[in-house]
Amino acid sequence: MKFYTNVHLYKNEFLIRGYEGNERVQYTVPCNPFLFTTDRVSIEEYKTLQGKTVYKKIFDSSYEARTYVKENSDISGKEIYGMTNWIYPFINDHFAGEIHYDAKKISTVTIDIEIEATGGFPDITVADRPLTAITISKNGKSVVFGYFDYKVTSEHVTYVKCKDENDLLNKFISVWRSKQFLPDVVTGWNVEFFDMPYMINRITRILGPESAKRLSPWGILSEREVEISGRTFNIPIIVGITILDYLQLHKKFSFSMQESYKLDHIAFVELGEKKLDYNALGYDNLTDFYENDFQNYIEYNIRDVALVDKLEDKLKFIEQVFALAYDAKVNYLDTFTSVRMWDVIIHNYLINQGIVVPNFDVAERKEKDKQIVGAYVKDPQLGMHNWVVSFDLNSLYPHLIMQYNISPETYKGTFAFLATDTGIEKILNGALNDFSLRNEVIEQNYTVAASGCYFDRDRQGFLPKLMEQMYNDRVKYKNQMIAAKKRLELVDAELRRRGIEA
Repeated sequence: MKFYTNVHLYKNEFLIRGYEGNERVQYTVPCNPFLFTTDRVSIEEYKTLQGKTVYKKIFDSSYEARTYVKENSDISGKEIYGMTNWIYPFINDHFAGEIHYDAKKISTVTIDIEIEATGGFPDITVADRPLTAITISKNGKSVVFGYFDYKVTSEHVTYVKCKDENDLLNKFISVWRSKQFLPDVVTGWNVEFFDMPYMINRITRILGPESAKRLSPWGILSEREVEISGRTFNIPIIVGITILDYLQLHKKFSFSMQESYKLDHIAFVELGEKKLDYNALGYDNLTDFYENDFQNYIEYNIRDVALVDKLEDKLKFIEQVFALAYDAKVNYLDTFTSVRMWDVIIHNYLINQGIVVPNFDVAERKEKDKQIVGAYVKDPQLGMHNWVVSFDLNSLYPHLIMQYNISPETYKGTFAFLATDTGIEKILNGALNDFSLRNEVIEQNYTVAASGCYFDRDRQGFLPKLMEQMYNDRVKYKNQMIAAKKRLELVDAELRRRGIEA
């Protein structure tokens, strides 16, 4: 068994963390990216989607490859193919075939911090308020850091009393880097936008930047830019470790809108449980709570972590991320972006058949002003009607792609008179019944979509084939799930019959 947990390109090396057999591994591989060109630069031949022969060109560095694209993409007659996000072709080659992984081996830790609460919401970038408590948890075992006496109330909790914040941060880093905890994945509620940025900036402020770098198994910190609701945020990257924020996971994978995304509300909706309520204990704010009831203050911190762990035990969103990432051969964070996942899935599917994709950077530059038309919704006929029928089509878009054989290499053109705002109405009113048009479609073995685009049916396109394969897998695993649930019901019924609590 060989699988990765994180692949990062730094300078001209791939930094890889993962597992081989029962051992955690961490190693580097030089980056020698490749592209494909119509120039005969090697003996390795590939085909484009249109059947043109191209040749594989391997570079000594990512810089050399980027320079080649920049210098050659606008030359007349020069065509470049291949994916220029070098990580994904590397993963596809280095971890060839189906990736078999063990989710239990992946070190997933949950974290929650508390900080001095006076003066309103803290400035994360400045991080000028002391940390007052930290809880880190893995596999049901928690280590808690604080400054005063605390009576441990669970055998699964270890309390570490610290003399000051400097001591607390150093001890926390030691536990973080320990064999027991060193994370592959960090989760928690709003950890991506609060806990981890604040933690990193606070460690940098108190202990210095070199200490903050110790959070990374590679000793490297970076950042990525994220835009949310029109605002841009710089999110820290602890190179080698993935932050999977459970707040974001719930928004992405729960497929339900909530009136609030506070942990207190989500935990109640999903688990019937709530955070520890310090108001109910007689305290007006966290500062009061911290100064007058340190025992329950620590319990408050521990409970926040426990609630996230319970959410994952029930919802399995992190396990879902693992399944998606290894199926698509992407990093865990890429599962939040459907477009990138599909780019990589399509690239890998084709390259394994000796077919190359257009250079994404070039294609994006040429088509950046093109707008994608969304789904068509027909205006309803108002009023009372007899014999009303409702249809709920299973996986509609994949089946439309299969039905019309929609794929880049099967696309033949567009009937101009249908490619208008009223094109669908024309089809519904019988435009395709025109004798000459109907004959052309039948003779050429075309399908005509509602947009007026027509597609060749002489061979199955790669997209319909991929959709069919994925849909068949979906049906297979759904049937297995239903069968497993039926077996579980039988077991539960038998246990109840025997008077044993399930």
